Amino acid sequence: MAVFDINNPGNYVAEYTTEKVGKVSGHDYKYFEKGMDGRLTTMTCDEYIQKCVDKIFNSSYEGVVRWVDEAKVHEYARHMLQGETFPIPYLNYADKQQEGRHRAFAFKEAFGADAEFPVLEVFPVKKPSLDLIKDYCVRKYGNERQAVMMLPEIAGKWYTQKEIYEYLGIDYEDDDEELSDDIELDDLDDIDDDILLSEMADIAGMDVDDLDNLDAADFARLVDKAMDRF
Repeated sequence: MAVFDINNPGNYVAEYTTEKVGKVSGHDYKYFEKGMDGRLTTMTCDEYIQKCVDKIFNSSYEGVVRWVDEAKVHEYARHMLQGETFPIPYLNYADKQQEGRHRAFAFKEAFGADAEFPVLEVFPVKKPSLDLIKDYCVRKYGNERQAVMMLPEIAGKWYTQKEIYEYLGIDYEDDDEELSDDIELDDLDDIDDDILLSEMADIAGMDVDDLDNLDAADFARLVDKAMDRF
């Protein structure tokens, strides 16, 4: 009997597990763009409450359970035994948030202290490699050139501009090759992609379709030069 439902669209856990954001999974979107890594695990009620104590509230056991309503726990336990499904509890260590204390105690009451239930644990993301971030950008935007354009914005949570540009094959110390410092990342969102690509093709003296054949460094340089025209 499934007590907790993972397939409930629109709930917090589904954002990390079953939902998609455009072409990428909700998990990957949260991982690379929000810096949060959601993982489904299992634990007992006592383990859940202890993690609330140690990692969410930094409090005492008494402080964490102080506002737990016993009547609600009994009601939830009864509904669980009757086959009703509930949203999966979560522990977000990145934002110090949780939801599920009443469900945890109800599950313990219904199925015993050793019974485990699913929990979404959300951890702050450690520094991913630029290769992984670029791969995500390619999957999200569907092509190499858009991925290169958006890499500085998404990777900027973990890497400096110098590190990103050098990864793209651009000498950050060379004023002729580095991306312009006065380009704001939001500016890319304000310019139509087709117009930007037309400007880049004009500068390079090639057709727009041929831009796909450029390597990442040359493409990034053209983006920089084209932005100077706006």
